[in-house]
Amino acid sequence: MPVFDALKALYPHAVAFKIDADHNREVAAYAGISAYPTFQIWKGGVKGASVSGPTEARLKTLFEEC
Repeated sequence: MPVFDALKALYPHAVAFKIDADHNREVAAYAGISAYPTFQIWKGGVKGASVSGPTEARLKTLFEEC
């Protein structure tokens, strides 16, 4: 997702990565991912904000919350 990659570069303090949930079902289950794409904020091992199928503006807000 080009927007994700651009925001990742804009917010280098955020540790952001992509997971292919189809090939990492255990990770998807642990994170409670049931729709794609899903973006989540985790801090200190605790899941915070989560959004599925976000708009560009909502995705930017998630990065700003980091």
